[in-house]
Amino acid sequence: KIINKRIKNTTVSHIIFTEVFMEYIRKGRSNRIAAYPLLQPCFDMPRPWTSINDGGYYTKRLQTRAIKTTDRDSIKRLQEENLSTSLKALTLASQTAWTVNKFVLEILVYCWEERIEVGSLIDRELAELPTKPLDIDTNPDSRKEWRYLASLIHDMNAHNKSKRYQILSMIDTAQKYTDEKFFHVYQFDWTGRMYPVTAHFHPQGNDIARGLHIFHKGAAINNKKQLNWLAIAGANHWGLNKESYEERLEWAYIAGTDLALQIYDDPIAHVDIWGKAKEPWQFLGWCKEWAEYQRDGWGYVSHHVCCLDGTNNGYQHIAGLTGNQHLANKVNLQNVNKPQDLYAQILEVLLIELEKDDKPEAKEWLEVKDKLTRKFIKKPVLMVPYNSTTFGIANYIEKYFVNENISMAKNFQNNFYLAHMIEHSVKSVTPESPLLLKHLATIARCFNKENKPIRWHSPSGFLIEQNYYVNQSKRIKSKISNSTIYLNLAETDKTKVDKRKQHQGFPSNYIHSLDAAHCHLSLVAASKKGLDQFCIIHDCYGSPASELETLIQCVKQSFYDIYSDNNLDNLYHQAVQQLSETKDLPKALRMGEFDITDVLNAPYIFT
Repeated sequence: KIINKRIKNTTVSHIIFTEVFMEYIRKGRSNRIAAYPLLQPCFDMPRPWTSINDGGYYTKRLQTRAIKTTDRDSIKRLQEENLSTSLKALTLASQTAWTVNKFVLEILVYCWEERIEVGSLIDRELAELPTKPLDIDTNPDSRKEWRYLASLIHDMNAHNKSKRYQILSMIDTAQKYTDEKFFHVYQFDWTGRMYPVTAHFHPQGNDIARGLHIFHKGAAINNKKQLNWLAIAGANHWGLNKESYEERLEWAYIAGTDLALQIYDDPIAHVDIWGKAKEPWQFLGWCKEWAEYQRDGWGYVSHHVCCLDGTNNGYQHIAGLTGNQHLANKVNLQNVNKPQDLYAQILEVLLIELEKDDKPEAKEWLEVKDKLTRKFIKKPVLMVPYNSTTFGIANYIEKYFVNENISMAKNFQNNFYLAHMIEHSVKSVTPESPLLLKHLATIARCFNKENKPIRWHSPSGFLIEQNYYVNQSKRIKSKISNSTIYLNLAETDKTKVDKRKQHQGFPSNYIHSLDAAHCHLSLVAASKKGLDQFCIIHDCYGSPASELETLIQCVKQSFYDIYSDNNLDNLYHQAVQQLSETKDLPKALRMGEFDITDVLNAPYIFT
C-alpha cells in the first residue's frame, strides 16, 4: 500500500508491505525465498577477477562488474588502468570458502520461534501499544503522555519490520547452505572498498550473520601462540576488546573456559549468560570451538572467524598522513602496554566542558549524563574525520536518544548544542584532524573553481573518481493502483560539478580510499605467505586463529609501506596534473616526527 509522510515541508509517498503480505511472507518459507534477492552465495568458487568486467559469477544473468557504478565514462577509464593489485584482493575475498555454523543456526531458530530476544535478534511479533488510561478523554496530560508512548511503539514497530525480514532472510539462506561449502562474490564501491553482493547473509553483516559464518577449511591449532588468538577472539566477543592482551587471555583461560563448557553443554538453559556478551551470536560460536578444543587438544581444526579491528581507523590514517606523534600514540600506532581509548578520552573532555558551561542546554545534558556513554559517542567521533557537518551529528544525536526514550532529544537546539560540544572536544583531543580536513577541503575548492571532478590513484593503484555532478529534477505524474503519485526523476548534468558535495565529500572519500588500499595491499601480501581464508570488513581483518599472527603482520607491513611515502605530496602532484591554475593549491602539510616504523611493533594497532 502507499502511505504519505510529512517530512519538514514536503509530503513523501512510500510503498510499504501490508500486514496481510507480511504474514504471508512470515509463515511460508517458499513464499519468502521467491521474494529474496537474485544474488546469492555461490556453491562453486567464483571466477577470478581479471578485469572490471570479468570475474565473479559464472551465470550470465548474475554477472556483475568488479565496481558498483553505472557511469560508463568511469568504467571506460578504469578499463585502461592497471588494477592488478586491487583485483587480486577482490579475488581473494571472493574465493574464501565458507560454511554455516550449524550449532549457532539451531539455537537461532529456536530463539526466533520461542520469541527469545538475544542481541540483534528481536521479537518476531510486533510490540503491543500501551493500555489507554481510563481518563484519556478527559485528561489532556494523560492523553498527551499516552500518545507519546504509543508513537514510540509505532516507530519501533515500523523500524523493526525490515529487521524481521532480514532475520528471516538470514535463517532461510543459512538453512539452504547448511552442510555446503559456499563463497561470497565481492565488489568494489567507487572508493575501492570491498562489499559482498549478497544481501543480509554475509560476513560483513550484523552479529547474527557473522555468527552463522565459519571458515570451511579452517586451520589446526598446534601451539600456545595460535591458541591465544582463539582465546583473544572469545574475550573480544564477550566485550573485553579494550583490555590488554594479558587481561583478555586471563579471562579466556579461566572464566571463559567455565562459561564455554556450560554454554556448549546446554546453550538454551544458559541463554541468559551468553546473551550478555557484546557479540552474543559470535560468542556462542566461540564457546563451541573453545569447549571442543578442551576435549581434543593440539591439532584441533578451528573454523572460527578470529577478527581484529583497527582502533579509530580514520584517525589512524590521519596520523599516518600527518606524521603526528601525539595522535599516533592515542590511536595505538606505537608500542603501548594497554590499548589507548580515544573515545573514552574525548568523552571525558566532553563531560568536563559541559560541567564548565553555564548554558541551559549543558545543564539539561548533565541531567542525563549517565546516557552519555562510550557507546553513544563512538559514532559522532568517527563522523568528524569524515567531514560530517554539525547538523549531521545533531541528527544522529536525535535518532540515538529518541530510541533511548530521552524526550529532550526531540528539541533540535539541544542536539545541535551537544553536537557542537562534541566537535569542540574532538578538536581539543585531536587538533591535527581539523587541520588535515581543512587542507583536503582547500584542494576540493581548487577543483570547484575550474568546475572539475577530483580524481586520484590510491596507494594500491586504484583510480578513484569523485563524480559529483548537479542533478536536474523532473517531476512525473503517474498512477499506482487507484492512487495518483508524483515521481521525481533526477537527470545528471555532467557539465556542472556539484561544488557543495565535492567540497564536503572529498576529505572522507580520500580517507576511505586509503583504508581500501590498505586492505588491498594487506590481502595480497598475506596470500604470498600462503593464506587463503579472509574475513574483511574495511578496517577489520579476520582469519582462522592459527593464521591470524601472519595476517596481522602483513596488515602492519602494508600500513608501514603506505605511510613510508608522503601521500599528501603525491596527492598534490596528481592535482597539479589535472588543474589549469595551481597558485591556490596547497602543498603537502609538513610531516610530524612520528616514526612510521613504530607500527611494526605496535601490539594494539588492530585489537
